[in-house]
Amino acid sequence: MAHYIKNRTLYLFVAIVLTLTFSACEKDDPKDLLPNETVIVNEFIYNTVSDYYLWDDFIPQDIEIYSYPDPYDLFDVMKYEQLDHWSAATDDYLVFQNSLNGIQKMGGYKLALLQLAGSQTLYGVVEMVYSGSSADLNGLKRGDIIAQINGQNITSENYAELFGADTYTISLGQKLDGQITETGETVNIIKTELTINPILFYDVIEVEGIKIGYFVYDQFLDSYSTELNSVFQYFKNQNIDEFVLDLRYNPGGYLNNCAELASMIVPSVSLDKTFLSMQWNKGLTEYLILQYGENSEYFVLPFPTPVENINMPRMIVLTSERSASASEAIINGLKPYMDITIIGGKTVGKYTGASLFYDVEHHKHDWGIYLVINRISNSLGITDYTDGFMPDFEVADDYTTPLGDVSEPLLAKAIEQLTGVTAKKTETIDENIKLFTKYYEHRFEKNGLMITPSPLKGN
Repeated sequence: MAHYIKNRTLYLFVAIVLTLTFSACEKDDPKDLLPNETVIVNEFIYNTVSDYYLWDDFIPQDIEIYSYPDPYDLFDVMKYEQLDHWSAATDDYLVFQNSLNGIQKMGGYKLALLQLAGSQTLYGVVEMVYSGSSADLNGLKRGDIIAQINGQNITSENYAELFGADTYTISLGQKLDGQITETGETVNIIKTELTINPILFYDVIEVEGIKIGYFVYDQFLDSYSTELNSVFQYFKNQNIDEFVLDLRYNPGGYLNNCAELASMIVPSVSLDKTFLSMQWNKGLTEYLILQYGENSEYFVLPFPTPVENINMPRMIVLTSERSASASEAIINGLKPYMDITIIGGKTVGKYTGASLFYDVEHHKHDWGIYLVINRISNSLGITDYTDGFMPDFEVADDYTTPLGDVSEPLLAKAIEQLTGVTAKKTETIDENIKLFTKYYEHRFEKNGLMITPSPLKGN
């Protein structure tokens, strides 16, 4: 009897231990330890990336999605860093969505940060200014030198913080005897929500009887068809002979707007041809073929029928390290149909399209994902600009000569190529000055944007 009681006591002890163990496991379930909103966000991120990501084959198979209290960390684990330089998660998708439509809180200018040889201090040169912005209203203009911000020297450690503030005071400078000195003038910048006009400049330049259409386009926006039609109607009415497209500040944008612009330029005999094609991950490819067919808009993007077409057999494109995504797609897409010469700097090399996803099932959070979902090719299947397009003629921007001035270095070189008239020389670029970085007011702009149709209706 004693033996029986002893074993029974042991069994009871084991049962109690097991019960406590299982209870502890249930209590420590990672999903139960996360706030409900984090659970929802993590599930949204995991499901979206798993279904639509171009590089879904590289998503780790053993991800425990409820083990990430910070959804950004979950996204980073799923992102294929080796190839993907563009996808990003955001906890405020409306801000990003607005920026894709040209609505952004900003000071209103683009900036190059330069560095004198032997100096640790940086200085800024204004590349361009948006009309109606704080910078514009306070007199800042292309070529202005920024010597200090809020009385502080600009360095590699503090420039992002200084220019990232909502308000700050610029001390203007000048280059004198190889040094940057203050002029005593200041400009106050107050960042405001601005709806940009991407049509920065257009004109017809006549040289030796040759009419050259010159167009500076800043971003491919979804809502600028009417304005583009007006620009190209002007070029057509002027009977231009040559065309220069300036994309040196253009980070990309909507692929449909890119196709619209391309159709206004391409030789008219090619308007019934394919502009671009798109490739998706394996699962999504099978789904899209089943649902829409292999020749649907998700695979083949033809030239849309244009309101105006200038029927150009060749074109010169001006580029820089800001030119990305849709700016590169228009070059790639038009190459099979016309002669294209690139002047300026090497482009970014964004050969992919992306879509902005938000959680359509749960509207109580503002998380979204700008996710690479396809690869963009031209009609020949070529996607060979992963390192960017190298210019045929490398020309440095002097940041000072007004856009549209025939002595502006990039435009001057274009005119030389089109007319044979030697470009008017501008001030020689100082070899003691090097570019430190280009400053971007919006973090998503740096590596380029290209918005393509999403297979998920409503996004």
